[in-house]
Amino acid sequence: MTNPIRFALVLSALGLAGCVDDTDMSSAAPDLVSQGEMPRFCRGAAAEEFSARPMDVITLPAEPDQGMYTVPGQIDDLFFYCTFSAEGRLVGVDRA
Repeated sequence: MTNPIRFALVLSALGLAGCVDDTDMSSAAPDLVSQGEMPRFCRGAAAEEFSARPMDVITLPAEPDQGMYTVPGQIDDLFFYCTFSAEGRLVGVDRA
């Protein structure tokens, strides 16, 4: 006779073997952000783009600019800006 606890553990392990979450959250980003969230989102994008820590990135509020939004920012002596579409999608991070 087999041990019922061992049998239950084996069945549980087999059942969970196919349960894999293949969602890579490190690259997941929201498609659209509100105007109020643009500076925070820009901070993270600029930190990644310029290999800086987010806490070292300074951003200003988003400014409407020719049907889009621009978020000015600075990392030490590097000035940059993030551009967002009118809908709130990040278009790019560029040096100023």
